[in-house]
Amino acid sequence: MILRRTHLIFDKCRFCHGKHWSDKCPKYKTVDGRKAQLKGSCYKCLLRNNDNSPSGLSSGVEQSLTCLSEQRKTTSKNMLISFSEIVLMQTAKVEVNNPNDSLKQTTRLLFDSGSQRTYISQKLASKLKLKSEGDEKITIVTFGSEKARTVKTASTSLCIRLNNEKVLKISAKIVPVIS
Repeated sequence: MILRRTHLIFDKCRFCHGKHWSDKCPKYKTVDGRKAQLKGSCYKCLLRNNDNSPSGLSSGVEQSLTCLSEQRKTTSKNMLISFSEIVLMQTAKVEVNNPNDSLKQTTRLLFDSGSQRTYISQKLASKLKLKSEGDEKITIVTFGSEKARTVKTASTSLCIRLNNEKVLKISAKIVPVIS
């Protein structure tokens, strides 16, 4: 089973080209630093454009990654309104495969819009014979727990076949179980 971030496309950081989300760039943390890196790009969609005017692909809203007003006022509210004990999450059946092999598996994708990373179970990683691409320590606080715990997770890559038959390569952390 795969847990993933809301946005499907994870290319690379638009600022330093590292393997992380652009809004989490450790090198370019300020609006000024990010704008300097994006010189010659559209500030609305972040795509290269020679005259720095909107590229035509932008929605008309300036990216929060380069918007000074967004930087000054950041508030965050998480809210779940539930009138029963049932909480439903979006899922989809997808075909995933090892990018270096012909091994593939149909599995259920679980969409968690609150997650900052993509996760797969050890069982799926084993079935696809995915190779570890390095380790990272992550801190987990489970519901009802007062203590955080740190676990070491392996990073790997796998491919998802989309409905339009295109293949999307993603990075994921391998965890023992996803419930």
